[in-house]
Amino acid sequence: MEKRNMILLTVIAIATLLVAVVGATFAYFTASTTTSGTAPTTTVTTNKLDGANLTFTETGEELDMLEYPGGLGIYGATATIAKQEPGTDNNDYKATFDLEITYTNQTNTALEWELWMLEKKIGELDFAKQGGFESITKCGLKTKEESGTTYYWYADADDAGTDYNTEQCDGKNIREAVSGAGGTLIAYGDLPTGKTEAKITKSTVKGDTNEIRYSEEEAATGDEDLKEVKKLVTSNQLGGRTLSTKTGKDSKVYYLVVKYPNKASAQNADAGKQISVKLSVAEGANSVLDQAA
Repeated sequence: MEKRNMILLTVIAIATLLVAVVGATFAYFTASTTTSGTAPTTTVTTNKLDGANLTFTETGEELDMLEYPGGLGIYGATATIAKQEPGTDNNDYKATFDLEITYTNQTNTALEWELWMLEKKIGELDFAKQGGFESITKCGLKTKEESGTTYYWYADADDAGTDYNTEQCDGKNIREAVSGAGGTLIAYGDLPTGKTEAKITKSTVKGDTNEIRYSEEEAATGDEDLKEVKKLVTSNQLGGRTLSTKTGKDSKVYYLVVKYPNKASAQNADAGKQISVKLSVAEGANSVLDQAA
């Protein structure tokens, strides 16, 4: 009898251990996605145009906060035009180019994006050191145990709440920093679900299939400040960007801000799904003599 009890206890112990291991594994992966672009990476692309060079520098290392719902990611890029032969070519040139967003969203949650443009990089948004983005967003990873499952989500670090259903990071800190530096929201929209290497390009048709929105028509936003900013966006400004060599060189900085809305019902289904986002110059950039120079 004692031997049988010992065997029974051993079986129970093993079963308990297996349940604990499986439970911990499931908990770890709950709401965890796979995000591309989290390592410090900078890509520089130079397009040789007529009489000028257009250089586009992309920095996408700060998308790591899209690994869990409620988070924000930011992709920074700088477009610069300069004369090919400074000092020997006295002409001034104007370059025209289109921007495009390439993304993968394999989660069951539609992501939201905003594209801001300003004259130069600012403070903690210049990606000079890792951690700057977390500082300006004041976002932090939160956890909560419920019915044997651990939920992970991002929310404002100084918020004492524990509601994984609705809490999330607010892009207000980023918007204030960018708008305070003279930045402008030039386009915004959605990254729909179930997409791989999809592209958002220029379009002039309202409600087009490229997921660009105009003005602010959705009452669900809840952010009155953002609604007012979005009302000013009346056309897609991904296309027809211009720079001039009149002062030797000209640059514009772009910040692509991506939000992963916190929808508790999708957390388990989103686990392990890929998200990637990048901003680049579309093919077809050109430059002409700047007649206004």
